[in-house]
Amino acid sequence: GLFQLKLADRALFLLSVGHVLMLLSVLRGHFDSHGPLGWVFITDAIAFCLLLAPWLMTRLVPRERVLLGVVLLSVSWLLVDDWQPRDLAIKAMLFGDMGRYWFPIVPWLGIYLASTAFGEQLGAILIERDYARVAATMARVGGALVAASILLEAVHWAAAHGVLGIVRDSRGLASMTSIWQKYPPALPYILLFGGLGLVLDAVLVQLWRYSIATNTLRTFAAVGRSS
Repeated sequence: GLFQLKLADRALFLLSVGHVLMLLSVLRGHFDSHGPLGWVFITDAIAFCLLLAPWLMTRLVPRERVLLGVVLLSVSWLLVDDWQPRDLAIKAMLFGDMGRYWFPIVPWLGIYLASTAFGEQLGAILIERDYARVAATMARVGGALVAASILLEAVHWAAAHGVLGIVRDSRGLASMTSIWQKYPPALPYILLFGGLGLVLDAVLVQLWRYSIATNTLRTFAAVGRSS
């Protein structure tokens, strides 16, 4: 529909003009190691999500999108260490490579798809104009995600310090439970920053409901509509 075309238009802008602008911010020394086009920025990953996710959303129910998202993220982690193709750049672009600061397309698409299930629930509440419930739902889910990320960070600490023998030599587990790992994204990273984003959105909704900092909110809204 029209909305899908609008998303595709923004995606193509990110892949063309946006990619070039991001390249200009990269140090010249990095160009020498990866080539002039050898980067996958977060804007590129978002663009592919905008191109593919709307098409999948019309064909999959929320539960199926969550399942597919989990599969895409899991497959990426299985391949990131064990698969060593001849062209490592393709692997880094699609699934990730902890030696390159690229945002891989497949795992981030998985996160995007899984998130649309929650977004669809929020949309159903918004149709009823129950903004208090929207804010409460985002705050509750966001808080739960942050708490879960803290628990997983404890597992990461155990893996890094060899507290438990079963994880003492597990480099993969240490990476998968790192709160800073995003190439591909680790679960604690997803939970922490996704949860903080939801909590922040809940705060903004409450500010809007009670007409607090309205000028600042208008500025944020203008940036959001043009992004």
